[in-house]
Amino acid sequence: MNSLPLSLRTAWLVAGTVLACGRAPESTPASAAEQRTAASVPAVSPARATTPAASTDSLGRRADRGRIQGDTTARLWVVIISDFQCPYCKQWHDSSYAALRREYVETGRVRVAYVNLPLPMHGNAWPAAEVAMCSSLQGRFWTMHDAIFDSQERWAPLAAPASVFDSLAVRAGVDVPAMRACVDSRVLRPLIQADYDRSVAAGVNSTPTFIVGAKVLEGALPFPVFRQTLDSALHAASGGKR
Repeated sequence: MNSLPLSLRTAWLVAGTVLACGRAPESTPASAAEQRTAASVPAVSPARATTPAASTDSLGRRADRGRIQGDTTARLWVVIISDFQCPYCKQWHDSSYAALRREYVETGRVRVAYVNLPLPMHGNAWPAAEVAMCSSLQGRFWTMHDAIFDSQERWAPLAAPASVFDSLAVRAGVDVPAMRACVDSRVLRPLIQADYDRSVAAGVNSTPTFIVGAKVLEGALPFPVFRQTLDSALHAASGGKR
């Protein structure tokens, strides 16, 4: 993500008991057929394009911006590297995300960005990521992010989860025909693949993983542990000032 002023490669891992979804292989998650599909994505989403200026790049930039929340003056970045089908990602979302948003994002101290790492073991992780990123084009990423995690047990075991995602989108205020056209065109697949490739290349290969400033936390950590790391990073970012 070009928006983020940090490098995954410089981060270090916090050791300990890890509640995380299984490791991804060193190769990319998409099959050869999927890679060919991503490579052949049309430059313009045919269902939504209205001018020649509409392009994959501009759509990708809009989707990228939509998955970032928080005040632009916040001193600290938190990057959530996650898989929508990972049960430990859901565990962290259910137990800690609201507190992170309430105590750190809404108070202007932290900016948060979400990065997709859809693991090969989860057959519906890619479809969920595409739905979330296509909703991001409408400024609804975080609403769909919550809806997808809240309903994980409904869609995760399905062979075809699209109808569940569409019903979630309706309740989230998403323009469903536009979202579905985006998903069907696969126009944002390269963005999700880039998330995956950069994360794995940087050594991040399980979910959830969190980059907090220059530190990396791995697994569904209890929020008190997460808070301690956030407060320490904020203290360092302020030059040691209270």
